[in-house]
Amino acid sequence: MAYASKLPESRFNAIYDELYKRAEAAAMASYQAKLAKAKTRKQREKCAGHYPSDWSKLLDLWCRDKVSNLHVLDCLRIGQVYSGEELSSMPVH
Repeated sequence: MAYASKLPESRFNAIYDELYKRAEAAAMASYQAKLAKAKTRKQREKCAGHYPSDWSKLLDLWCRDKVSNLHVLDCLRIGQVYSGEELSSMPVH
């Protein structure tokens, strides 16, 4: 159970779903915060886009077998992504 590709499909899906929920929630929070600051229609339109977070980076790295299952499960257990600086320094494709 070292990396995502080695997990049974049902376990992979369960972890993926939980990571996705957290990445989605973080993106929505960032979007809403930016939207709240927008005063004009043009500023609101500029709020559209991609809002990466530590959770989305972790999800991407985990799916590419760059982060172990144990690390992901620890992050889910404590409710935050640790080693955020390390994650942000790795390119996401």
